[in-house]
Amino acid sequence: MNDETTIYKAQEKAVMGRSMSGTATALIVGGGALLIANLAGFSLLEFLAPLLFIGGFGLLLIQPAVRATGPNQSPWVWLAVPGSFFLTLGSLIFLMGIVDHFESFAYAWALLPAAVVADIMYVRRFEENHPIHARGTKI
Repeated sequence: MNDETTIYKAQEKAVMGRSMSGTATALIVGGGALLIANLAGFSLLEFLAPLLFIGGFGLLLIQPAVRATGPNQSPWVWLAVPGSFFLTLGSLIFLMGIVDHFESFAYAWALLPAAVVADIMYVRRFEENHPIHARGTKI
């Protein structure tokens, strides 16, 4: 019985070591990219800030929507709706920053409610009684 426990602990330690080394590698590569860009006179963080902060937050919140399958619905699936909002907002600010035309937000704001509605439809795609599955016209 003691040998089985030792093997289990060794296997768990190996799994933990692999996942932590991937995170450390990603942080080192990201920091190196920021350092090289800064030494070259280009502020990469200024350019990617909307994607990192607003879009990244949105991606984290959309993750439960991907796991919203029929029988295995996550209790965190409601976080997908603000996630789609923040992901769309981050994408809009990023694109407006590229072209340096933030005045276009006067018209682009209509994409935010559209993203929320699209995400609600996406999350409810496995509900049998949802009206999205109705076909034809009702008389």
